[in-house]
Amino acid sequence: MKRCAIFVAAVLLAATPVFAQSAAPAGTSGLWRNVSFAPVSGAMATTATSVNRPMPAQAAVERHGFTILVNLGVGIQHDTSFQETAVGLGGANVGIGAFVTNKVAILGRFSGTNVTYDFSGQQVSGVLGGTVQYWLSDLFHIEAGGGMGFWNWEFASDSGTGAGLILGAGVTVFDRGHHNLQVGAEYAPVFTDLATVHNFCITFGYQFHK
Repeated sequence: MKRCAIFVAAVLLAATPVFAQSAAPAGTSGLWRNVSFAPVSGAMATTATSVNRPMPAQAAVERHGFTILVNLGVGIQHDTSFQETAVGLGGANVGIGAFVTNKVAILGRFSGTNVTYDFSGQQVSGVLGGTVQYWLSDLFHIEAGGGMGFWNWEFASDSGTGAGLILGAGVTVFDRGHHNLQVGAEYAPVFTDLATVHNFCITFGYQFHK
């Protein structure tokens, strides 16, 4: 009986390294002998692939053809002849033109203010001309141009004309396809022999583009 037991033990001891080697993956150490390698299921593989898949880039806003804008807001006017500054209405400022590239539009523009001074009464001033509007990104744009400037002093029924500039910048706060709501600022100085009138506008407006 003892001989049988010794024989069985010797057989099991000799067979142990064979089982251990067959359980381990090729080229691995004995530390992997008790580790099983199950294939990754289809669901897990799909999940891993979807997590690593890059998100598609958002398409840039396309602008071309006809465009129109209108804005209105707070106007600040300073007249060097009166030596006064008054706060009133900014606008309505308008622009009509077309995009010649996706980022550049040529516009016919008006920008001005309508205020009432404490001592000098009401005066309307602005610039009528042309501008170039350039979009730095899908949301931000700048604008520059010039034309004929004017001021009209209601109290004395006096007026003047001269050169003028239009400078502006804006940010889109709501974009729905061809329709944009914008917040911006405009500066339209008027240079005449009698006075220089500085027109500042802080505006909220709308721009349509194709």
